[in-house]
Amino acid sequence: MAVKGESPLGPTPHPLKIFDTCRRQDKFLYACAPMVRYSKVPLTSSPPLSISRYFVFLVPEMAPKLTMNKLAFRQTVHQYGTDLCWTPMILAKEFNRNEFARDSDLTVSTKHPQPPTILQFGANVPVELARASSLAAPFVAGVDLNCGCPQSWACAETLGAALMDKRELVRDMVVETRERLRQDGWGVLMEEDVENPRGRSVSVKIRVHDDLRHVLRSSTGA
Repeated sequence: MAVKGESPLGPTPHPLKIFDTCRRQDKFLYACAPMVRYSKVPLTSSPPLSISRYFVFLVPEMAPKLTMNKLAFRQTVHQYGTDLCWTPMILAKEFNRNEFARDSDLTVSTKHPQPPTILQFGANVPVELARASSLAAPFVAGVDLNCGCPQSWACAETLGAALMDKRELVRDMVVETRERLRQDGWGVLMEEDVENPRGRSVSVKIRVHDDLRHVLRSSTGA
């Protein structure tokens, strides 16, 4: 995979631009995001969408089983109106160190429609997330740090939902990732780079606890 240079996939819509377009048109945003279990939301339902400057809450239209959201599946749901896709959680450490893992976990196409895709990483070391994001940036619309996975193995490795109690570590990973992408020539600002063809989003997926005060403490420090 290329680390720097132009994206081999051509212009990729910035995820925030997709959200803004849906908001301006007063329409739902249809997302395809992998989950540990199949979604119990009927596939015919329309997902509510709420956008603020810092948080996006949505119910995915399609929630495939954890390892199903590969290229062919993303292309299929894109043809049926899905606006934005997320990959399954990919371990940043393995993505960095193993070319086979990169080719296997991140499948893209340069000849057929490439749905706007956010790559979801599992990481707990800033330099690992930054390097993995640098490798992936030419091929995706954005990168996302998974702080929501509740699986026991992930929490035992301080991944996924375990990061909800480590705000400073999450902050450091996001800051280092944004700086690495900026050094590589990608646009990582929010409003300023929405129209930039080299704009890439850096986001964090959080887990919504029953006690919303815990979510606010983890997200804002309030």
